[in-house]
Amino acid sequence: MKVALLLDGASAYAANPDRLIIGTAEDIERSLVAEGNTVTWIPVYQDGKWIDKVRRGKFDLAFNMCEGIDGIATLESSVISVLELFKVPFTGASSYTTAICLRKPVINAILEKAGLISHGRGTITVVDRGGLEKAACECYRTVRDREANLIS
Repeated sequence: MKVALLLDGASAYAANPDRLIIGTAEDIERSLVAEGNTVTWIPVYQDGKWIDKVRRGKFDLAFNMCEGIDGIATLESSVISVLELFKVPFTGASSYTTAICLRKPVINAILEKAGLISHGRGTITVVDRGGLEKAACECYRTVRDREANLIS
């Protein structure tokens, strides 16, 4: 498979790069290559040059590590929108879901109306942990299970 590995270029390639991002990207690349995939790193910047790389790359999958552009978290859903526009399958949530989740008052209201949390005055209380876990993406379960294995 031909895989694009998207990451926030400003965070990864700054004068003081985020070593966690680079290290994680290297680990992901190693794992994907070990499975016989071809990986192309695509750093995402606000200049938009990365968009043409995605469009012309004819990728089978985009592994999206981009949690914003140039460190601006509210632009995270824009990256996903480009992948959706070009019909490139990608890891993670849709642009719509991401956009909602970036608006904390909106997502808190949705979760509270569903009876999963209650919130007020800077605190969030989980009311229905099982329901919240069921509503979460598979990422939550994967991380939870890995942490449990590390601790035990």
